[in-house]
Amino acid sequence: MEPIKAIENHPDKCKECYSCIRSCPVKSIKLNGNCVEVLDEACVYCGECIIACSQGALTYKDDTQKVYSLVNKKKKAIAILSPEYLAAFHPFGSTEITAGLIRLGFDAIEGTILGEELVAAEYMKILSQDEDFPIIRSTCPVVTNLVEKYFPDLIPCLVPVVSPMVAQGRLCKALYEGAYTVYVTSCVAQKAEAMDGPIMDAIDTVITFSELKKMFEENEIDLKLLSEARMEPVERVLRADSLPGGLPRQFMAKTSTINRKLRITRSTWETQTLAEALSKNEVRAHFVDALSCKGCIDGPAMRNGLADGRSLYLLKNQIQRSYRKERKKIGWPSSSEIFPNLPKIELRRTFANKAISTASPTKEELKGLLVEADIFTLEDELNCGVCGYGTCDENASAIHRGMTNWSACFPHQKKLMAQVKEKAEKISMIDAITELLNHYGFTRTLEKEIKRAQRYSSELSIIVFDVDRFKLINDTYGHVRGDEVLKLVAKILCDNLREADISARQGGDEFAIILPQIRKTEAFAVAEKLRHKTEEFKFIFGQKRIPITLSLGVAAFSRETNDPLLLFDMADQAMYQAKKGGRNRTCIAKDI
Repeated sequence: MEPIKAIENHPDKCKECYSCIRSCPVKSIKLNGNCVEVLDEACVYCGECIIACSQGALTYKDDTQKVYSLVNKKKKAIAILSPEYLAAFHPFGSTEITAGLIRLGFDAIEGTILGEELVAAEYMKILSQDEDFPIIRSTCPVVTNLVEKYFPDLIPCLVPVVSPMVAQGRLCKALYEGAYTVYVTSCVAQKAEAMDGPIMDAIDTVITFSELKKMFEENEIDLKLLSEARMEPVERVLRADSLPGGLPRQFMAKTSTINRKLRITRSTWETQTLAEALSKNEVRAHFVDALSCKGCIDGPAMRNGLADGRSLYLLKNQIQRSYRKERKKIGWPSSSEIFPNLPKIELRRTFANKAISTASPTKEELKGLLVEADIFTLEDELNCGVCGYGTCDENASAIHRGMTNWSACFPHQKKLMAQVKEKAEKISMIDAITELLNHYGFTRTLEKEIKRAQRYSSELSIIVFDVDRFKLINDTYGHVRGDEVLKLVAKILCDNLREADISARQGGDEFAIILPQIRKTEAFAVAEKLRHKTEEFKFIFGQKRIPITLSLGVAAFSRETNDPLLLFDMADQAMYQAKKGGRNRTCIAKDI
């Protein structure tokens, strides 16, 4: 069976912030290149990723085009509204919404209270049996998805009763023979629920309140202009035996919330934690009232913009006030009066094991994955959760499954960025031809060495030199040969200087050397050594030896010459003095 797709990916909008992964309770989101992808076979459709994504890279599936096609067909199309529509479209009520839906092409508008009453009655039949095993509420599709995919051992505990949406859909199919049914809700998971094999006969498609608003706008339907329309109310039955969501009022009234046999969860995270405890027999319960949020009034489509900053309490009050206002317009019958005249529909269902097999890495594989992120010891594990996983081990296990990679690990990426920055900084300081420091690198290094010499009152000298008549070499033998001369001069420096000495090519044929802890006379000896080594070196071009000589200038750091530019200028002037004196010689700068 093909995976049900209820959440759409928009790769072009993904900014790789990983908010969706952090918000996903079951980690069903995969890093796919430079974007994320929801794996439908692993998703429970809680919608938390949609709320977390500020860029719109993840959205619920847009089914408005399917609705348009249904209302334009010859068969009747019935819109079924979940009770939260009164809050989603506030201040507009049943009259305006019904009139708007009729203008869209729907033939009839129904509510869900009757479906909730039918479900509540069926629940009472099961709950009155007082079974030993825990009974888990099954009206929330997120919870049933969670059990089927991640806790299949708890499937026998799920109440084998359909949700109010399915009950109302089947009832409408029976009352309006051959009609299409469209459910309007705040719950993303109900899009997937409607396509679930055992119950897909009830609802033809599901849209959110946001999609319905979009359809009103596309068709220029202004609800303000429909307030005078004379329409039948959406709900035409008095809620008597059910609570919102289909739970039996009678059972819940008798059950104390502090009773250990009753467990209540109001988020997917809480439900997941409780399911783990139940699977391990760490906790006992008779009835588990589990929802993925605080009711459909808190559904993802409501939280994703429809609530407009209104609190959950205000939303509930708005629904209750609208419900009481409409009830006064007409004397609604109770569900017990209506039940005998209703067609019989199937209220039971089955659940299937949809567990996904995931291979865990061995200890050695896990260790190898952690090493890739420079995590060698427990102290290296930050467990910061930025990647979306609770610990570094969990993240590494997810990498092993192909769900993510180390690009989502912020500390690791920060470390890599520091390395790249350091490497780029080094490259920016290196001369491409000689692989010595360039002018920028030399200047920065000289500043540091002067500060060090000042701090420790140590000696420091520099040598500045260039290759005599280098322009003639370039003009005679070409720039390629000229570059070879520069490389060979750099090699002479590397072969005849200490490791502590720092060589640089300033540009053209001019070089400079920093000699830490070397006084002026010693620096002169070093310069002379380099001059002799260069003069003796056999530069062979076309089987002909070309004489290469250097003109060098030496200057030493002192209190008066503690400015890098001044020190370099002194050595540079001494070098020009050597050139004027006939080249192939070393001159020492005069003290200031």
